[in-house]
Amino acid sequence: ATIQVKSEKGAASGYASLNASTLVTENPASAQTVAASAKIPISDANALLDSWVSLPIRVALTAQFNKTADTALANVLSLALAASATYIFEAYLFVDADAVGGHKYALDGTVTANSIKYQVNSISNTSNLNVINTRLTALAGTTGQTGATGAWTEIVGVIASSAAGSINVQFSQQVASGTSSVLTQSSFKAVKV
Repeated sequence: ATIQVKSEKGAASGYASLNASTLVTENPASAQTVAASAKIPISDANALLDSWVSLPIRVALTAQFNKTADTALANVLSLALAASATYIFEAYLFVDADAVGGHKYALDGTVTANSIKYQVNSISNTSNLNVINTRLTALAGTTGQTGATGAWTEIVGVIASSAAGSINVQFSQQVASGTSSVLTQSSFKAVKV
């Protein structure tokens, strides 16, 4: 039998130290913050495993967002994107629009996009018809419509970022009339690929 001395505790080629919960306190030699072959994950300085797994970042609307006689686009939902990354994103919006005021959408933010492509589809809850069906290839592009009063709107696409920043789902009325709203439980998420 080999006897280990106290001076070998937590030392190279010695034995591991345990904390009060009997967990090893030393960082295993194969643990690292960046994904690699034959390594095990350890969280980065922000306590994240972003290099190892692609978990979605997401947000949901907890208070109804109203636009009354107002065509100025405003941020409804926002996500922070990293630099030099590609994300698949999806926004799902429950919308009640004034028949004359309508509803209008855009994606904008402080993120710098090398490229972006996204589809905005809006379906009338009354007619079951597509009232918006638009593909956009730049931030700050807009699409909108009047007439539909209850709608399900989805914005789905891919962005390749060069500089980190926010990406925002924006909403307004197409025509300044009445009140149009994005309802609670609308959501926005992105997954790094």
